Amino acid sequence: MGVTFTGSYMEIALVDWTGGIKVSESVKLQSQHSLDALCQSISSFIEQQLKPNSVARRKFCGVGISIPSDFTYERRKMNAVYFPELEDVDLLSAFSSRLDFPVYIENDGTCAAWGESVAGAGNSFDHFVFVHIGHGIGGGIIIDRRIYRGRNGNAGAFGAPFPHLEKSRPSGADLLKTLNSQNIAIDDFADLRTLSVDSCEPLKTWLQTAASQLVQPLTVLARALDPQAIIIGGRLPLDILQAWLPYINSDDFCQFDKHKLPVPELIASKLGDLGGVVGASQLCFEHSIFAKQTF
Repeated sequence: MGVTFTGSYMEIALVDWTGGIKVSESVKLQSQHSLDALCQSISSFIEQQLKPNSVARRKFCGVGISIPSDFTYERRKMNAVYFPELEDVDLLSAFSSRLDFPVYIENDGTCAAWGESVAGAGNSFDHFVFVHIGHGIGGGIIIDRRIYRGRNGNAGAFGAPFPHLEKSRPSGADLLKTLNSQNIAIDDFADLRTLSVDSCEPLKTWLQTAASQLVQPLTVLARALDPQAIIIGGRLPLDILQAWLPYINSDDFCQFDKHKLPVPELIASKLGDLGGVVGASQLCFEHSIFAKQTF
């Protein structure tokens, strides 16, 4: 099972080892996201969905949890900007003690990157960089079809060039704030599905501005890591990602050496806002199935 969060809801999905979603559910979060309440919702979903979907408990491999934050200590504690109740909590121990199944935890950028590798736009690549636009700007790195985590699990924290939250930046939170300032009532990422880039001028303007902000950091990633592809995804709907890509893939991307050196493909996610929940679920199979495959 995969679990992801945004500021106002938790998404839970029962997923098979190919990345196919059997059933999913969105749970509205209360103002105080207590750990007990989160785990109770997860446990209830498991108990309600295994039998109707013909999954024996002995074949249920575990729960993968996508954390919308960076880690502060060895993938166990997080910088809890959006979930202050989880500040300084040993996440693996806390979730494992409340759930009756194996628990796997990664940040949301890494989970979405892994989802794309298993079942999305990254499936045909051995090496790629995934840029995750959620509340902030993050991502993940896949090398030789394996997750590269870094020392503390924060590899792919691509938002470092944009440290000031109050300034314009290519983040999901900035997009939501911009639309609200234009009297477009959008509370969370799911509401973006009601908008069209062609008919919503503030959305189009934001995409153009955010693309210009991303080009230089993406050029650095292209040259520093030499991936086959850079995949853009996160919490934005697929149609918005597809409309955004031409603005990003401009003449300015790798402009100084693109006629001399190979340039990685710049492509949109195939999973869109489902990438996180798919990738979180696939953490349960990372070492039991995918580590044994020869690609």
